[in-house]
Amino acid sequence: MKAHILTVAAILTIAGAASATTPTVIYSNLPGEPTNQIPGGLGTWDTDFSFFTLNISPSGEFWLLNFQEENTDPEVLIAGSGTVGNPVLVEGVDGFSGRLVEGIDSSGRINNSGRWVVGGDFDGSTSDDDAIFGGGLAGVDTLYAQEGGDIDLGYGFGAGNTWDTLDTTAIDASGRAYWISDGVDGPAFPSTENEFIATSDLAVLAQKGVDVPGNQPGTPRPYDDFDLDDLHVSDNGSQWLVRGDIGSPTTDDDALFVNGQIVIRENFTLTDTGITGAGSLGLPVDGLTGGIDQQFMAGNGDWYAFGQLSDDATNWAIRNGELIAASGDEIFPGAGETWDDPAQGIQDFDFFVGNSLGDYVLGGQTDTGDTVVILNGLEEVLRSGDAVDLDGDGLLDNAFILSFELQETRLGDNLTLFSLVNLADAAGAPIGSAFVSIQIPAPTTSGLVIIGMFATVRRRSL
Repeated sequence: MKAHILTVAAILTIAGAASATTPTVIYSNLPGEPTNQIPGGLGTWDTDFSFFTLNISPSGEFWLLNFQEENTDPEVLIAGSGTVGNPVLVEGVDGFSGRLVEGIDSSGRINNSGRWVVGGDFDGSTSDDDAIFGGGLAGVDTLYAQEGGDIDLGYGFGAGNTWDTLDTTAIDASGRAYWISDGVDGPAFPSTENEFIATSDLAVLAQKGVDVPGNQPGTPRPYDDFDLDDLHVSDNGSQWLVRGDIGSPTTDDDALFVNGQIVIRENFTLTDTGITGAGSLGLPVDGLTGGIDQQFMAGNGDWYAFGQLSDDATNWAIRNGELIAASGDEIFPGAGETWDDPAQGIQDFDFFVGNSLGDYVLGGQTDTGDTVVILNGLEEVLRSGDAVDLDGDGLLDNAFILSFELQETRLGDNLTLFSLVNLADAAGAPIGSAFVSIQIPAPTTSGLVIIGMFATVRRRSL
């Protein structure tokens, strides 16, 4: 990494004050900090809490955060804007028809109007506890589906069919909700066809054992399973992405599907499924966990994925069917620093997401041992060791980014970056976790980015 040479005066200036590019902490679990306040008067977080998942609306105006303190403590879904949030679904408090919410899934989504959808569970009997909830910034107001409830005749399956396991949600700009229903029951659903992707306006995107995804050589095989937490839709609802499996054999069944087409598949090379720019990566996609590691679809339908090849060492990042980065590539042209995790040796990338305007951020480990966040393949915007404004007073604190949670970073159309991170003090000792945001300067000139980088204090030993 090229050295950043600052004058003594500049160092004294930036050591005390946060800059426009300093991450702001929205919530943290650090004792005594003003950011350690659960909204709605629900108390404070302790060091045992865990942020589950983060999602934002395509514009970046709204965010949705799911957390749990411990296994015995309430789960809470928080919707918010800027640095202000509101609990919209609280375990043991909210419910329908005398049944209280007992658990909240990790796949909540929110749209540009602040409408959200999430899966969860009711208390009581486990034979009818799974549910899909929806609501707005004021709280939960809709029960879309419940385990054991009748499947509407409008789906076209006939009478006598009921919902079973319900999870993995999405929502588009119109407020249309999407979810995966697994193990549905009734005469229309033999075990070979008992899973499908449903919408709240009574459509079926894809069904196990019935629909056959495209881009398959040889004899095409139908869908066999849709994975947990891996459903995404575009803002206008015209495009969708899901990860799952096709029928046997299991040696090459794991795949990523976009609009009903296979775009990445285990034990196939990337070029086999049409990925451009991947000719030098001749090995197939790994068939084990991590082969297709994470995936995402932005509001405009741009899709992203990263994973590794069968050597368990070569990592790849793909956007819209084009290879963007691989192990050993420079993090941006001329950086002199490459994507590589010398400590772990397996996974280079932590997240790869974009916004509705075509901007994207790729985060991962480099040959320096740092984790970096790169905008549009050209500019560094964040790095492990960067200082954060812990209490929102505009001054830098003894808190630095230690690491980023896997795939828990999002980029809004307004270039606001939201992320779940782990923090350390100046000595490198872990001190807690936080939900942070940073406003990335518009990439109009390299000078703006350089100024922002100079004004960020870092502790390089983290």
